[in-house]
Amino acid sequence: MTQFLTFLFALTCCFSGISQNLNSYSYVVVPNRFEIQSQSNQYKLNEMAQFYFDKNGFNAFMSSEKLNAPQCDGLYADVEEINLFIGTGLEIVLRDCNNEEVFRSQVGRSKYKEFEKAYQDALRKAFRNFETLKVKQPDIAHHSEFPNAEDVPLNTNRESDMKITIESKITDTTSNVSMGLPTTTYTTYTSEGSTYLLQKTGEGYSLYQEKDTAGEQLVLIGKIIVMDAIIKYMDVEGTVSDVDFDTDGSFTIGLDVYIKTAN
Repeated sequence: MTQFLTFLFALTCCFSGISQNLNSYSYVVVPNRFEIQSQSNQYKLNEMAQFYFDKNGFNAFMSSEKLNAPQCDGLYADVEEINLFIGTGLEIVLRDCNNEEVFRSQVGRSKYKEFEKAYQDALRKAFRNFETLKVKQPDIAHHSEFPNAEDVPLNTNRESDMKITIESKITDTTSNVSMGLPTTTYTTYTSEGSTYLLQKTGEGYSLYQEKDTAGEQLVLIGKIIVMDAIIKYMDVEGTVSDVDFDTDGSFTIGLDVYIKTAN
């Protein structure tokens, strides 16, 4: 029992030290293309990374954005693929402006065979490591002490578009078009014999499940949040999952497929 408590205390101190170290940086930059990718935002990994960094207490910016802040006050993210005997494995790596490694996540593993699902699932699982760190970077909007950005050269192996300064977060609200999202206020679906109702809201959609055959008892089970090109599902317990909409309006959450029914 004493050994277990000692181990638990040491583990807590370790997480606390890592969190304080990450909190000492003001922001994290996510590149438009990780080194494992053949094109920008392939499999939507980059926008997913920005979403999960923001969710876990970081001030996350894409490398195409601009910020008037010293380059060495920030961290620079990359995703590395790990060779596994079966499945896909990804690690999230954070480096400083001198390309020195500051943090490396545990391996996120996925057994999906489809490339997009496998990479997204592995990245999501790799980010679970950050949930225990309780990172809270300072509000970048209040950094008035940044009158000029330092001219600190980054490692030449880093993607050239990372050699930028960050000015303000810019949101493109035009990317929600043609994503297969339902446009009606209410849309009904079926999944594994149950009936569901999707209600359009200002932030996306609310997902209800019918609890009786008459459809008079609807229970809210979660919300689908639409932010620019990112679509995420959060259930009532706060668990976040990916959502994939098909062109016919049907959608998938994890392994659950919701088939649109005729109205």
